[in-house]
Amino acid sequence: MLAVFGTLCLGIVIAGALTKLSPGLSEGETKLFSMVIITIAFHGASLLWVRSFLKEENLSWAEAFGLDAQQPGRTLLFAVAAVSLVLPVAWSLQQLSVWVMNAANLHPEAQEVVQEMQSGGLSSFQHVYLAFVALIGAPVVEEILFRGIMYPTIKRAGYPGIALWITAIVFALTHANGAAFISLVFFAVIQSMLYERTGNLLAPILAHGLFNGANFVLLLLEKQFVQL
Repeated sequence: MLAVFGTLCLGIVIAGALTKLSPGLSEGETKLFSMVIITIAFHGASLLWVRSFLKEENLSWAEAFGLDAQQPGRTLLFAVAAVSLVLPVAWSLQQLSVWVMNAANLHPEAQEVVQEMQSGGLSSFQHVYLAFVALIGAPVVEEILFRGIMYPTIKRAGYPGIALWITAIVFALTHANGAAFISLVFFAVIQSMLYERTGNLLAPILAHGLFNGANFVLLLLEKQFVQL
């Protein structure tokens, strides 16, 4: 986890340097390259670090995370059921958080990528790239790190309750979105319970992808309404 965090910080530094030291690039090109650098530094590097860890421990991916594709229907059913439960509650919690923050004069702001999507400032390729990251990259990597590694590690140390909440809080914090913090904590708790129930990391990975997909479509629809 320290290696993952270190690599992510390095990617952020490189992306920041690109923004400052590449005056020849357009604003759109700079944002695209920064986006690619940071996702590679996080998602790509994380998979390499995990692979190195598993190799050192003589574990396969299936052995480490219970990746069982023999019952795809059951796995998909659990994922769809979890997302059907989570989405309305998560959206309600986020709206409630926005209302409370506005009442407290905190004025929450959407993430920069979300703002760009809503304003129509992203190219078609950037939309496709973001969709790939949201639907595949983030679900796979984040579930491996948080539900596959962090949660069971703390739990096996003798702290199952702490494992559930610490994993959820850290997961929410990594998204750096104050308005969505409580909803993401709720989502992460359900994800850990889903992993416990199935013993198969594919279930929370699929649920995460469906959750992100629903939010991605919602953002695209909101952009269309703004343009109208």
